Amino acid sequence: MATKVLDHPMAKRNDVTVKVDTEAVRVAKIAASFKNITLAEYISSLIMAHAPHDIDQGHSELSRGVVKPKGRAK
Repeated sequence: MATKVLDHPMAKRNDVTVKVDTEAVRVAKIAASFKNITLAEYISSLIMAHAPHDIDQGHSELSRGVVKPKGRAK
């Protein structure tokens, strides 16, 4: 029986459940399949690519005293 060599190393994961819009998941599944990675890997890579910028922006706004309206993030 042949074994397949993975193109990317298996990282230790600590997955959690989140609620995501159905349409967003549908298109993310398609994109992940074209990249030949799992949905979890695809979404995780998007978050890790964009969240640090948003955190930096939030810190910058806090230091300038920018007040955001309360409520859910959009």
